[in-house]
Amino acid sequence: MSKGKAPKTQRKAAAFTVGLPQVPPLYGMKSPHKFLPFTHAEDRLTKSRNYWICTTRPDGRPHSIPVWGFWLEGALYFGTARSTRKARNLAHNPAISVHLESGTMS
Repeated sequence: MSKGKAPKTQRKAAAFTVGLPQVPPLYGMKSPHKFLPFTHAEDRLTKSRNYWICTTRPDGRPHSIPVWGFWLEGALYFGTARSTRKARNLAHNPAISVHLESGTMS
């Protein structure tokens, strides 16, 4: 390894995006400066063991399923067999949505 280069284990995980939800004004969303920081979400993701993931089937239909995993350096890690629906979906389209079991903000 050359000088000054971080080992692979210290490099940042692949980039992911976090954006504002698209909701009608009648929902009364808070202004962005009142939103919780992403560190709040990342703390909850790090402490969790159970996650729900949503992938997309090749025909466009969603597929949601709970998985055991862990959140490390900005990425969710979980295992699955190549023959599972979620693995086949991810091979076709790597986009994924992740959320926790609870919808509470605590």
